[in-house]
Amino acid sequence: MGSTTVHGIGEYGSHPIAIVGMSMRLPGGVRSAADFWQLLSEGRDGNCVVPRSRYNEEGFYSETGAHSVRMRRGYYLEENLETLDTSFFDMEGLQPSRMDPQQKMLLQVVWDCLENAGQVDWHGKPIGCFVGTYGGDWEEIEVRDSQNAHNFHMIGHGKFSLANVVSYEFHFNGPSMTIETGCSSSMVALNQACKALLMGDCSAAIVAGSNLIFTPTVGMHGSGLSVFSPSGISKCFDASADGYGRGEAVNAVLIKHLDDALRDGDQIRAVIRSSMVNCDGRSPGITTPSAEAQERLIRETYKRALISDLSQTAFIECHGTGTLAGDPIECSAIAKTFLKEIYIGSVILDSFSSLMPNSVLEDEVKETTPRLLVVSAKSQEALLSREQSLLKYRSLHPSRLSDLAYTLGVRREHLSHRGFLVNKNGIAPEMGAIKHSIAGRAPDLTYVFTGQGAQWAGMGRGLMKTFRSFRDSIQSLDIVLQTLKRPPSWSLEVNLLSEWGIKPAAVIGHSSGEIAASYAAGAITAESAIALSYYRGLLVDEVGSEGAMAAVSLGRVQVASYLRDGVVIACENSPNSVTLSGEPRQVEEVINKIKPDFPDALCRMLRVNRSYHSGTDPPF
Repeated sequence: MGSTTVHGIGEYGSHPIAIVGMSMRLPGGVRSAADFWQLLSEGRDGNCVVPRSRYNEEGFYSETGAHSVRMRRGYYLEENLETLDTSFFDMEGLQPSRMDPQQKMLLQVVWDCLENAGQVDWHGKPIGCFVGTYGGDWEEIEVRDSQNAHNFHMIGHGKFSLANVVSYEFHFNGPSMTIETGCSSSMVALNQACKALLMGDCSAAIVAGSNLIFTPTVGMHGSGLSVFSPSGISKCFDASADGYGRGEAVNAVLIKHLDDALRDGDQIRAVIRSSMVNCDGRSPGITTPSAEAQERLIRETYKRALISDLSQTAFIECHGTGTLAGDPIECSAIAKTFLKEIYIGSVILDSFSSLMPNSVLEDEVKETTPRLLVVSAKSQEALLSREQSLLKYRSLHPSRLSDLAYTLGVRREHLSHRGFLVNKNGIAPEMGAIKHSIAGRAPDLTYVFTGQGAQWAGMGRGLMKTFRSFRDSIQSLDIVLQTLKRPPSWSLEVNLLSEWGIKPAAVIGHSSGEIAASYAAGAITAESAIALSYYRGLLVDEVGSEGAMAAVSLGRVQVASYLRDGVVIACENSPNSVTLSGEPRQVEEVINKIKPDFPDALCRMLRVNRSYHSGTDPPF
């Protein structure tokens, strides 16, 4: 997740904050940003009759009766809240069967948010968690049954613990707090998270909003205050507006400093230039908003963002209460502030913040370069489901193969049940092409670095074209070489594997490969390694004598009888492989003697002009 820099409070304009990930569970079957956009573009709203899994609305509904609910409809999730699966999480010290469904769903949504942001290695990092919530229906249900009392009640049902459970399960070490300020809870949570980032209390923060409806209690009280629409439908800015329809949602975003997000290569979903919270104070009524207070809030928020020209704003996402009092007051504050025609809208019930989104469009281009696609899950069933999602996405977005391979390989946690495939020729693969494995302990790898003779013209060209990190490493080493006398041609050794998180448990180096082995082990820097290689080669050229070497796929015993003065075994690579070294004519004659007796053996002269490790060269 990276480190962060402490910025002074109020410096939003010069130190903006990026939204790098988002996830959601919304009415209408929405489980992703793509689902949400589809719902909006198709003109759907997710409104439905109160599900029987929440409460029996027929037992509480009345158009006029006291202590009753005056609406039959609302905006409810299609999720089965009774069977939320928590087996994916460790849950050590928690009791899943006694947890508020909000807690369970929040864990799922936060995981999705981290995946959407492409974040890994968050355990034990200073990441904050700020959760806004509204209502405590599950706790209300639980306290009604006195025989259901248990020691996990406060943690499993208390609204205060929503953020704490997330921080506990994901091992976040930053600030963790649940905020309840009514409809503005999630936006106030965002404001607090931004402040924590600016003060250096955390390097990143999860900001979430959660509301699930299980009882008619809030609906009964709101109906008496004429807050909720009898139709259960929100009609913001409409002449027929008569309140809003209650809704469920569990959403999350991940934020971090924009500089940190750019450094980490994160996808920038939007940029927060400033955020601020105020209160109406003594308005005509405690539930009546103040146009003056809202106008002051908007102006001060823009001032903090260092935006003096408010006409740059194209769209305002409003609170949109859908009430006769709230909508006109909010529209009045906007009109007095912006003094121009401006688009307004309201998809969710929130307070104000200034967000400046951006987007990148790309043409559909078919890729033909082979790419490794990896996918993982915590169970075989979940793995098969993720593989189906992967193949569906691959077929719908053929131009995004490179991005898909990068995200799956580098920006995902790799879980125990794994699948992989190599996507070749730009053709969408089938399910049977995916190979499976169950990961245990990572294998111990030993890197063996050879000496000279294995290089060829154009070596590494394909890697340079394919991997930017590899190309950058070569270019940085070349800069070092250009500062030296007579820059040489040089071979390639490490770096790319470490970019992929592959590291050796042990290293072995032969001849000049000892330098690369030292670098791979972390004993010397890349700059030192390339300089040592250069000066070694320079000394060989200046004081070494003419010589030759050859590779033979036979053992020491088989080769020994062919040796003569001026030819020695320079290296015994394996029981069936040796390297010969010596005077050029003598080495060539030995090779010519071996070939007829062992026609199937490899006998090849190496592309070197020195007899390394023969004892004929002076010590350097």
